[in-house]
Amino acid sequence: CFELLVLVSDEQTRRKLEADANLAPGSLDPGPDGSNYIRAAKAAFFFERSCLAQAFVELLKGRLDTALCARKTERLGCIVDDMLKSGLPKSMMESIRNLTVDAHKFRGRSAERQQFDRQQRLMLGESLFFVYYTTQITFEELLELINTTKWLVVNGVAVKPPHTVMPQA
Repeated sequence: CFELLVLVSDEQTRRKLEADANLAPGSLDPGPDGSNYIRAAKAAFFFERSCLAQAFVELLKGRLDTALCARKTERLGCIVDDMLKSGLPKSMMESIRNLTVDAHKFRGRSAERQQFDRQQRLMLGESLFFVYYTTQITFEELLELINTTKWLVVNGVAVKPPHTVMPQA
């Protein structure tokens, strides 16, 4: 957290963060009491975490991209396979569950934190879709996926596949 405060103390860094995070220019400038430094640090944290999640989604999509040369596709496949072998899908499902529990437990969170949590759950769900679209699911992962889906339904969270394919008439 201290690193983020140091980072956003620089005006050029705040301007870049405002532009990258689609915030109004000057919205992260420190107020008379310096309270916006905390807001700027939070914005930097949320933005950084969102970029990491989005990068993973793009890695998974890149693995399916037929326009890439064989060498790049193979390299992406190796990177993703290593992540999957380390138990990443199970961790992703646990993260979805934890983010959902946190959303119910901490209802008084800021709107930006609630939006961040929703965005993270959606990216994790999308990532799982791409993982299992291209990879054979293990029995343990299938059980975890079923239990996570059941848990989400029981706890009132809408579960909808990220991409719905309509049958042809």
